[in-house]
Amino acid sequence: MNEILLVRSAPLLQFEENLVSITKQFPRSRIHILEHHKSIPELKKRKDKFESIISYPFETPFSSEHNLDLFTDKHFDHALVQTSDRENFCPANLYDFVKTLPADKFWLCSPSSKVSNWEKARVLDTPNPKPKKLPYAPGHLKFADEMTAKMLFKKFVSLVEIETFSFCNRTCWFCPNSSIDRISKNHFMPEETYLRILSELGEIDYGGRLSYSRYNEPTADRIILKRIEQAKSKIPNATLYTHTNGDYLDCEYLEDLRKSGLDEIKIQCYFGENSVYSNEIAYKKIKRKMKKLNLFRDFGYKVISSKRIRVDTEYKGLSVAFESMDFHTVGNDRGGSLDSIHSQGLPDPCFQPVKSIYIDYNGSLVPCCNIRSDLIAHRSCILGDASKKSIFAIYGSKKAAMWRNSLKDYGEKKGFPCNTCNFR
Repeated sequence: MNEILLVRSAPLLQFEENLVSITKQFPRSRIHILEHHKSIPELKKRKDKFESIISYPFETPFSSEHNLDLFTDKHFDHALVQTSDRENFCPANLYDFVKTLPADKFWLCSPSSKVSNWEKARVLDTPNPKPKKLPYAPGHLKFADEMTAKMLFKKFVSLVEIETFSFCNRTCWFCPNSSIDRISKNHFMPEETYLRILSELGEIDYGGRLSYSRYNEPTADRIILKRIEQAKSKIPNATLYTHTNGDYLDCEYLEDLRKSGLDEIKIQCYFGENSVYSNEIAYKKIKRKMKKLNLFRDFGYKVISSKRIRVDTEYKGLSVAFESMDFHTVGNDRGGSLDSIHSQGLPDPCFQPVKSIYIDYNGSLVPCCNIRSDLIAHRSCILGDASKKSIFAIYGSKKAAMWRNSLKDYGEKKGFPCNTCNFR
């Protein structure tokens, strides 16, 4: 019977798939978990049974400078390090820490769920790196006047997502549109509101991503071509991007999107609620969509995890990605609005209200992509109306600051709709 120590340094969302790989690699083993003390309550809620859960008591990241007396009377056959970095990469401080552990053999378990030999580890950064800069400023945690908010916005916001109209042609089981009517009528964001938002972004020479993906199907109405042209004119340094289900796309439409100024497009390939997901079947679905657009080149697919794949290509300078995933595993309950998916909250901090804003077709600005203004239960989450107030004033508002304060620390997120959210 092997004694295994799993050193956890990755989101809990990744943990389940890693655990499957570990138990396959080392059957008939007793697994001990080394976990950050603030995340232990969430870990204990899981149904998995472990030999022990050992608390890492320090607030700072794993470091060989920290003496763990917990291990003075313990020895392990294998120590596995779960990292959230690219395959075979390990942060220097974590790498140095692992070498101090009492184990015979060492392994890496990466986001792809592969268990790799420790000898393949590639060290990131320099030994004992300086603490990373916080992904927010003190001004984010209190009311900010419009000038201050504008400066914070320019420095920190990397994603602006706008819903130019409401219509979606699908009622996918993993989306709230399965119970909210987005088919019978199409509500358009007033052009005046849209241009106002673009002008405000132009004031700061916004250079992040502008996405047209909310809960609509962005390509269902060709008004998106005009909206992209307007954005390219007003904020030329922004990256214009959209998700799509691909139902409306053909070669001609893809060319029109490229000419209008779209920089990136991601085409999703979905599975039904009762379908069994596999990466191999997903790739077959992706190949059919690629052939429809004359983009198929059999380079294979990138494995993001055992439940998610991606194929990257390009069309005349337009970046095109195809993606498929198992929403049973990687989906979330969209702010408590879905009965079909039951997600478990994460103890990690969430910086969505710092680095992004989301604007619905009716002008409502919300703090997260999982919140929508047309859901009654979410209406209290609306931060402001972008058709009446500047996006900077809303971003710097007291209400937005309250959201950021409630999400900045480790630990269980209390209250609806963040208590069950696993999106980071």
